[in-house]
Amino acid sequence: MKINKDLIRYIPCLYASFIIGIVALEIGVLLPYLMDELQLNYTLMGGLLSMFAIGNLFASSINSYIISKIGRKPSILILSSMIPLAFLLLAFSPSYYWLNVIVAMLGLGRGSISIYIYSTANDDSEGKQIYVHWLSMIFAIGAFVAPLLTNILLYFSMTWHQIILLFFGMTVLVPILFIISKCDDFRSTGYKSTNYKSTNYTSEEFEQTLLDTSENTSKPYFKCTGFYVLGLILFFYIGMENCVNGWFISYFKDMNIMTDAYAYTLVSITWSFVIIGRIASAFLSTKMQRRQMILINCIGSAVCFLMLISTKQLGMITVSIVGFGFFCAGIYPTTITSSKSVLKGSVSGMSMLLAVAAIGGIITPQLVGIFADHLGLVPAIVYLLISMIGMIVFAVVNFYKKYSEDIE
Repeated sequence: MKINKDLIRYIPCLYASFIIGIVALEIGVLLPYLMDELQLNYTLMGGLLSMFAIGNLFASSINSYIISKIGRKPSILILSSMIPLAFLLLAFSPSYYWLNVIVAMLGLGRGSISIYIYSTANDDSEGKQIYVHWLSMIFAIGAFVAPLLTNILLYFSMTWHQIILLFFGMTVLVPILFIISKCDDFRSTGYKSTNYKSTNYTSEEFEQTLLDTSENTSKPYFKCTGFYVLGLILFFYIGMENCVNGWFISYFKDMNIMTDAYAYTLVSITWSFVIIGRIASAFLSTKMQRRQMILINCIGSAVCFLMLISTKQLGMITVSIVGFGFFCAGIYPTTITSSKSVLKGSVSGMSMLLAVAAIGGIITPQLVGIFADHLGLVPAIVYLLISMIGMIVFAVVNFYKKYSEDIE
């Protein structure tokens, strides 16, 4: 891939990654206001976070179906339009039941864009992680901006309804950019613009693959143990990430040891160090094996999370959140890139991998919400230690079994 052409060809994908970063965090930012306005308990709010993940989950099957009927570009135009439409509807204070539909639309739009841009990067990467890391870093910038921008706008007396309308204006650019983009011009995998499932290797790639002795070269992805190991790492990670995105502002507020503005700032600090962590991951990806990076990041994030929930000192909380953001940064992009060794260019495989991850994002926020109604939100967050342990267990399995080794 030539960098000067990529900068033009991938601008729509980069901007879309920035927007889905905003979408992922803005739900959590708005959660306290929705709870107050609609008088909702933690269980119902956990249900909303789960609906977001459900929309994300159904993006996999809906994408595959619509693409087979109308082609790739028309599909992403329709599905990415779900996000601005949902923001527009959200600005008018719908009832709780309509709110579930709207949040599911946000999840569907986010999931569809994620499949599109990560498949583009993964299959056009020519065996390199750098393109996936760039998308993940831009996503992190969007996530960093969301609470910070919301806090600034609230300071200037804007209502959350007005802020939503502002985000509507930002998100409506995504389908417009996709209309004029050439992101679907795959050169390395023989994609056709009207057939997203044309994922056969070229003869050169096939011959190179035959030289690899890995067990994955002779199996479809669903028969490879590595697919499930990597999928379960993402299952626990996305469950944890959705809770961090959705619950942490409410969690920090419920601790009663900081102002609302500091709570927003802490979440932005988290994502600022996610950005730094993803830059570091992109650099280290050329120096370290992927299985090493995944294991180190899983252990580091778990240690920092344990420090975070074990103290009420602002200084220690801030240090813990810095480390937590840094180590979490590399888990998702490195695992996604590692999947190339078992997916072998399969779009349905990428969709299924993201679906496994999305299921974790559905279950975990709902469980935290249920526990929070019985125990309080602060004790309920401790449940996320289970997700951390799950990530470490499967990262250890991946480390010793070498499922994330490249097939190039």
